Amino acid sequence: MSTGASVRSVRGLNWPLVAFVAAIAAVFVASFAAVQFSGPRLPVGAPEDARFWLQFEVEATVLYAGWIALPRPDRMRHALETVLPICVGFIGMCFSGLVATVWLNLDAPSYQLMLTSLSGTLFFIGGSAAFPLLGKYIREQAVTNRLRREANSSHRSAWFAEVTVDNSWRRPTAITYGLCLAPFMLLVQLALPWSSLPFILAFGMLVVVTVAAGDRASVSITDAAVKVRTRWLSGNDGWAVPLTEISTVEVIAARPESFIFDRNRCILRTGPALQIRTVTGRRYAVSLASADEAMEVLARLRATSALAKPETLATPSGR
Repeated sequence: MSTGASVRSVRGLNWPLVAFVAAIAAVFVASFAAVQFSGPRLPVGAPEDARFWLQFEVEATVLYAGWIALPRPDRMRHALETVLPICVGFIGMCFSGLVATVWLNLDAPSYQLMLTSLSGTLFFIGGSAAFPLLGKYIREQAVTNRLRREANSSHRSAWFAEVTVDNSWRRPTAITYGLCLAPFMLLVQLALPWSSLPFILAFGMLVVVTVAAGDRASVSITDAAVKVRTRWLSGNDGWAVPLTEISTVEVIAARPESFIFDRNRCILRTGPALQIRTVTGRRYAVSLASADEAMEVLARLRATSALAKPETLATPSGR
């Protein structure tokens, strides 16, 4: 069986696991430091609230660790692709609440609830959204590594490839992110009683880092389906189409465009793309330099599946 990308050795460090552990450890260290060093500078009521968020982090982590410890044959896969992303998102929400509480009440004359302040609410919402995205980003890397290993060992995956972005993706993505964030930045400027320049700079840096890092897609073809997974930086989390639902497969020329919010279209660079049309008329597309090879693999798997159907449907007469 063929693979569409060079496969590196799977031995060595499990980097997604290292990233999850590092993220959780960093949250705990920062939380303990915030509670420990800010306590004397907080008004009555704030330290208790901050410790509540910290206690919630610890209890949630113990709960998720117990979930991972449950006996199952695919424990590491379950941990990396299900439990740890949820854990990072949840303790990230708790960490956002803790930091917002400490930030609002540091050297304040009286205790202020986080949700009674617009800036505190925005910080909490932003952190609660950012950490689940971080967990999803690491999870997609774990899934990509697994699919790469399966393709290398010829286990389940008949074909595997990865796609990166080029400058033709960065320009429309920067325009889309910039124009979508502009109304939010205007709202922040009008709502905050002080200068919103730090918020604007922070979101601007987030857009710059996102566009510079770029998205990455993995394409896996098995005897059951075509699966495309991304890191979500393009606003698209990928798609999956069973082989039994495919009507036609073709290679097209495609390029990234601004304000295209179609989860069935994963175009990361200008050039060839694999387009699949289902029996219901829906279209799915993904940028793929080796789209011709992928189309040949799909044709071979569909032909094999079609030949196998009469054998599975045949039954003895019973006489």
